[in-house]
Amino acid sequence: MNLRSILLPFSWVYGSIAGLRRWMFQIGIFKAHKYNIPTICIGNLRVGGTGKTPFVEYLVSQLSPEYKIAILSRGYARKSTGLIVANELPFEKVTADLIGDEPLQYFLKFQQVLVVVSEKRTIGVEYLIQKYPDLDLILLDDAFQHLHIDYGLRILLTEYHKLFTKDFPFPAGNLRENRNNARLADLIIVTKTPSDYKIIEFEKIKKQLSKYKKGELFFTSIQYKKMEPLTPSAQLFDPVEASEILLITGIANPKPLYQHLEKKYSIITNISFPDHHDFTVSDLEMIEKRFTDGKNGHKIIITTEKDWMRLKEIKENCLLLHPVFSIPIEIGFMEKEDSFMKIIKDYVRKD
Repeated sequence: MNLRSILLPFSWVYGSIAGLRRWMFQIGIFKAHKYNIPTICIGNLRVGGTGKTPFVEYLVSQLSPEYKIAILSRGYARKSTGLIVANELPFEKVTADLIGDEPLQYFLKFQQVLVVVSEKRTIGVEYLIQKYPDLDLILLDDAFQHLHIDYGLRILLTEYHKLFTKDFPFPAGNLRENRNNARLADLIIVTKTPSDYKIIEFEKIKKQLSKYKKGELFFTSIQYKKMEPLTPSAQLFDPVEASEILLITGIANPKPLYQHLEKKYSIITNISFPDHHDFTVSDLEMIEKRFTDGKNGHKIIITTEKDWMRLKEIKENCLLLHPVFSIPIEIGFMEKEDSFMKIIKDYVRKD
């Protein structure tokens, strides 16, 4: 008997408790608040990264030229509490410790968008409605299990190679709740679809998800953009000429990024930390030692945009002396992008 079989009874209990909680909201024992403003929930069933951050960024880039938008997050792993509106603070005061790494990334990328963190999303929504009456839309990041709001549109993400259809609730699996709750989503997005996918596998996934979807199903892929220099020495270095890479990641799944770099570089060392890792000075000293050991003139450090939000804030940062780059990512639709955006814009206009 394997470990999963042993843990399955505990998963049934965990899934049942999560299901009971949803049921109590559905029958009105607990109240879900409905607001007179469009609200789009972006979330997942599985613990770990499914590509929510680039998906939120995609929606913002598509909608912000036409609508006034706020992004509301709980600010996972931040060292503060309560409601914080990043835009209401002096720019230099907004840090990852204060609002979290992903909200900081949104804030730095989209100055025209309100970025808000609050453990209690209802408090965040009510504050935004009162303080910003001209707001057109609130995007709620990682909120599928937050049931105190009756969202106007629920978008569920699932990763191509880690579909929720093959998983179980914690602890036997990695689901936050029973997979059947995917039926509550208005749209399901399959993320991180490989560019070299096979049609037969593509159709198989569509069939697997068909019994869970009540709306449309879409497939997206991760697209890696041009590297961005993050330090002064990186400004003087062409990453194409690098012969060796030290990859620093504190994300749930660094494998796709590693595989992308493998296509361009033959020597890659990945120092992998847990998701949302709180980097320390000793971490940086260890990274620098790994970088300088056997270093030649063509070695660079690469990290993710999200990790840099935390790395750059450490005082006495030895990495600032070395060529450090990030690789921005964005999503691309495999098909039916126009159909997807029509659904989103029709909802926002209607409300």
